[in-house]
Amino acid sequence: MLSESPNFWYKEFPDCGKKRQSPININSNLAEEAGHLRHFDIGDYLESGTINNMTVWNNGWTVTVQVESNIKIKGGGLEGIYSLRHFHLHWGFQNARGSEHSLNGNSYPMEVHIVHRKNKVKDKYEALKDPNGFAVFGVFVKTSTSQRYIFHTKFRSM
Repeated sequence: MLSESPNFWYKEFPDCGKKRQSPININSNLAEEAGHLRHFDIGDYLESGTINNMTVWNNGWTVTVQVESNIKIKGGGLEGIYSLRHFHLHWGFQNARGSEHSLNGNSYPMEVHIVHRKNKVKDKYEALKDPNGFAVFGVFVKTSTSQRYIFHTKFRSM
């Protein structure tokens, strides 16, 4: 039986114990600034980006929204241009747990992954073979008692 905690999935599924695997705990006390990295250019999110078509499905463990769009990102240490492909959600049954990753040992009620694929690859299968085939923005979401909104995120173009 699969362990409830993703920290132990590698015992039943060895691929989950490899490098660059989820989940991770971001420890802000150990984080170091990478001075060589530039800011992300996410101007399409703010200006001319359009979404022409969306497909939404629930596969039993997440909701995924696949998009056809011209929204692109670059910079931030990425080599090349990446296009928005989909976003999906991670949530739980409890407000304190649900995010895939954690920050300083704390989980969040939900986490949104905004997935971009490198433009130089022809499809998702080729991108999966490339260690830099995808660029994913992760956003932790907190619940609120306010009726106005659950979360609000501002992106800034640099």
